[in-house]
Amino acid sequence: MGNMFTKNAKCQDETPDQRDSSPAPTIPARAAATPATTSPPISSSTTLAADHQPRSLPPVPSPTPAHLLPMRRPPRGASFLAPVISSLQNRRLDQQFTSSGTQTDALNEESSDDSDEDDAPVTTRQLRSSRQSSSTSGSTGPSGSGSAGSSGSPIAKQPLYGTGLMSPQAAFFKSLRSTLPGSYAFMTVFLQGAHLHFENDEVPVHYHADGRNYKQLIGDLKEIHVFHNMDGLDMKVPKDLSISTMPRYINPGIEVGVNDSQTQNRMNMTVGELIKEFRKEVAQRSTILNNLTTLTDGQLLDRHLQLPAFVREHSMLDKLEEALKKQPSSPKITDLLKKIPKYQKFLFLSLKGCFTDGHIDMASTSVYSHIHEGEKHFFFAKNTPENIEVFKNYEKDFYNYSWIGELLAGQWRRVILKKGTTIFIPGSYIHFVWTPKDTIMIGGNFFMEKNLEQQFDIAKFEEEKYAKRLQETGENDRSHLFPHFPQLMWAYAEFVLIPRLQNYQNATDTDHLLSMTAVFLKELKPTIESLPYREQEMKNLKERMKQMVQEIKSERRKRSMPSTSGPAPAKKSKK
Repeated sequence: MGNMFTKNAKCQDETPDQRDSSPAPTIPARAAATPATTSPPISSSTTLAADHQPRSLPPVPSPTPAHLLPMRRPPRGASFLAPVISSLQNRRLDQQFTSSGTQTDALNEESSDDSDEDDAPVTTRQLRSSRQSSSTSGSTGPSGSGSAGSSGSPIAKQPLYGTGLMSPQAAFFKSLRSTLPGSYAFMTVFLQGAHLHFENDEVPVHYHADGRNYKQLIGDLKEIHVFHNMDGLDMKVPKDLSISTMPRYINPGIEVGVNDSQTQNRMNMTVGELIKEFRKEVAQRSTILNNLTTLTDGQLLDRHLQLPAFVREHSMLDKLEEALKKQPSSPKITDLLKKIPKYQKFLFLSLKGCFTDGHIDMASTSVYSHIHEGEKHFFFAKNTPENIEVFKNYEKDFYNYSWIGELLAGQWRRVILKKGTTIFIPGSYIHFVWTPKDTIMIGGNFFMEKNLEQQFDIAKFEEEKYAKRLQETGENDRSHLFPHFPQLMWAYAEFVLIPRLQNYQNATDTDHLLSMTAVFLKELKPTIESLPYREQEMKNLKERMKQMVQEIKSERRKRSMPSTSGPAPAKKSKK
């Protein structure tokens, strides 16, 4: 969601020789001897689709903000997987991972109550036979010659990763290497170990029955909060919103950006075409589509949605918009009002089986998400300085083919969101998402004053990453940048912060105002991208903030000094 920014498919503009100039990594044997600690089978409700060639579809620029559409670079050994991918392209989308006997999948037991019993199972034999064709073309297959188990054993009884001398977690992540996140090969392994290797209880998650007393429960949103019922959150979503009623709320003719979950490539289609995909039986779907960029602004749905009260109370852009509307009309005010993006109301439509790769929401915005229909599994890593640094290095290295899930192994916690659940996510929490059911989700991104420093930090990093990508590849894609961030921050300083500093005598949060001003003075830089603000105007604003801070501190010092005036001491009487 939220963009959040993510890794792009880095090598799509290179020639095949350039892409494969480095040696391909060895693909681990997926059907090695059964480890001492094995993963439970994946239930029949898990839909996995045929793998696609990651480089076969060039990315199509999305006409809408694509901050929630992660683009994974193809793995270094992707060309090696071509025979496998080719043989799997016609596989039915409803093929499942099941056991031949009793279901023992812990992941499914706690997440899905209504499994699809008519889905066809995928066996180890089917998967292995499709991959063995690679040996005839001189490639090294993902399944080693020492594969164990009978040819007809279902995947549930023959896990696709073995431990050997490795820990189960190390073997799990090794088996994910050289696969594209969201692809058939990736999901084959991921879903077997999702409930085992992403359960770090040190990632704080607070669960609440409903939203009554949400102010006391959420506080400053420093940790994740999940509400099983939206009562008390003062949030509104149309009860009749569904795929069948969607054309009433969203114009079916508008074009939106859609992510192919298997290849992580983008494409454009109309809302009406996306609705048709939802109405198809799983077996009839040609791919797994994930729409994460449908803005409700200007649609009937927008008028029927009400943001949670917490968002309305804390959103910096809501405060800025309110302050701007109180100003006398002028070209500058009109321009600034137009620059405020409507990112607080998004409609998310995800087909069963979608996978959204690891990301931080753009400019470290905080996020709320409400599952109206369906189910999603979020996997979170805390926003510690160490984790954020790992993520930054991961994103900076344009030709690094590792996966953030492995780089932060042991740091993840899985959070299951079912129908009716609402979640609030602090800024800079790293997360990826799996969708086990067709899902309709309402959500949005918002800035918070308490997270101001991180917001500047991530926004600056995104700009640096964009500049590096432009220099190295010529790719001029600003869709993962929060639009007009510098201008909006200058406007916030002028029309929200400075008036509050001027009225600090009546403020109950003077320390917070001084702390926020210090961040603005440090981070705000006069740049050409700050128009309609001119250089001298920006310098004057910073001087005004400095003067006001000095006045407030001087006044505080005077108040804290002990009083030297008072009644004169009584004179001693002379006898």
